[in-house]
Amino acid sequence: GKSTQLRRLRQELDNRQFTALFFDLEDYLDLRQPITTARLTMAVIAGASHALGTRLGWDADTDARSPWSRFVNFLTQTKIEGDGFGIKTGAADFRFRLKRDDVFQDRLDDFLRGRPTEVFQEANTALDSLVALAREAESGSQGVVLIVDSLDHNRSAVQFDQIRAAIRTMFDQQLRLLQFESVQTVYCIPPYLMLQ
Repeated sequence: GKSTQLRRLRQELDNRQFTALFFDLEDYLDLRQPITTARLTMAVIAGASHALGTRLGWDADTDARSPWSRFVNFLTQTKIEGDGFGIKTGAADFRFRLKRDDVFQDRLDDFLRGRPTEVFQEANTALDSLVALAREAESGSQGVVLIVDSLDHNRSAVQFDQIRAAIRTMFDQQLRLLQFESVQTVYCIPPYLMLQ
């Protein structure tokens, strides 16, 4: 199937001296509900950090080098325009709540609404550090490629129209926020987006 082909792509890129990091969005987001660009960005940072951590032998939730851990610190510690997120949590708990806690997700969306530039800048900083870690560990690396699986699983019979609208907004209107500066990213979008 598709995931097998994506894993083959990862292997082919690794063979060509790229650092290819494969991860499944279902590990980070509840794909039965609409997702926002900010949530997808956080899932990409978490997934990429965990994939690199697994590859290099460190824990992305606890290791100080982890771009995910630092990104969560940005969200929980930094005051943006005088209004901080206000939830003190570690990276592992944050990841768990990002997927399973509706109240947490709503607070996070409220906090991030209207702040796409700050999130985008911090995401690029996190991914820049991920690339630096990868190049340090794999000296011959030609670059980092993120392979994001299961975005095409973002569907629900109950919320289909809302999910489709959210995906369309991300890829039609906010695509630049999902194109990171220091990595190449492969997203598998739902086939219904290609039909219209």
